[in-house]
Amino acid sequence: MTEANIGPLRQISVRSLPGLRTDLLVQADCGRQDATASLAHTTGVGVVYSANSRRRSRRKRYTECAAAIHFTQKRAPLADVLVDANLYTGSTRKPADQQPTQDWITFQRHHRLPWAMTDSGYCAASDTTGPIAILSAAGRMGDHVIAALPVASSWLTEDASTLRDAIDKYGVPVALMIEDEADPFDRRGAVSGLVEILRADTPVLLLRSDTAALGALAYGAAAAAIGVTSTYRHFYPKADNSFGREPQLSFLIPALLGYYLNRRFENAFRVDPTLDAWRCDCHYCNGNNLTWIANHVDPSGAAFQHSVAALSAIGQELAGVIRAGVSGPSAWTRRCLEACGHSNTIRTECDETWRAKKSLAEWVRSEPSNVTG
Repeated sequence: MTEANIGPLRQISVRSLPGLRTDLLVQADCGRQDATASLAHTTGVGVVYSANSRRRSRRKRYTECAAAIHFTQKRAPLADVLVDANLYTGSTRKPADQQPTQDWITFQRHHRLPWAMTDSGYCAASDTTGPIAILSAAGRMGDHVIAALPVASSWLTEDASTLRDAIDKYGVPVALMIEDEADPFDRRGAVSGLVEILRADTPVLLLRSDTAALGALAYGAAAAAIGVTSTYRHFYPKADNSFGREPQLSFLIPALLGYYLNRRFENAFRVDPTLDAWRCDCHYCNGNNLTWIANHVDPSGAAFQHSVAALSAIGQELAGVIRAGVSGPSAWTRRCLEACGHSNTIRTECDETWRAKKSLAEWVRSEPSNVTG
């Protein structure tokens, strides 16, 4: 596939984090630095590199992250880079009561990153002391520090106001990452909880997400990251970690604002290949349908390239609409309603079991004016 620099991605959110050129990022394992840096250069997105969760060795974690940072700074010199220690995942994950380390902050500053993110542990449900420990520690680590807050989904569905108040009390920018066995924003109340947290006066980022990242930006997140694989679009509960899972080909269907397994897409496509939902105008698809992805010599690489390019294009469109005077929540609600309409057409024409992503209805419910135009 040919590569072309599409140009810098504009800020989508009305809020921003000083030092970041864009607020839409892609999150990937350090081992995917080649493809990730190439996409950052092509689409203008920033990058969040996560350390390999299977490697708890400090030396390996620092070495691999340093290599990914250096490669990206050389290959995509304008790309924003953040790094996630990823110690909150896996069967031996770090708990929130283990303090973030100054050493990890120093490492990031040494590599001239715009912001340093804490190597926080996991905040379990109802662990009221966990977020406080992380936020207070981050506040002692100096300027341009982001408190990583990997939390159970119940913090969104049950304790959003409590978390928002804690964030504002300490005033340190935070990066939320949500634990769930699937898309956390399909849960009733998760979107409204996120919106509540985004009302904080303190900047809030959403990492390890899917298309909800765009919704978060529309509602004022300072930045948001979309995972390149399902592993980086949330993080798994300890008893349901992702080790040893066989990856399946999935990719973004832009018209539906969701990631779908290729086999699901192909089954519906065969019934009616003429639907508008199957087409994409991103740099790699050029207005063609999405069947080329599975037929490519490297399907997973093609899915990655298409998905990031398509999300960047949607982000550009949202930024333009918001700058034209439409509120971010209204602009995102309209996109969600359009996606629901496309899903309804697929259900009628191709597959009676097809349903829109549950999170889309949650986003529509969260917008007070309930936009229909």
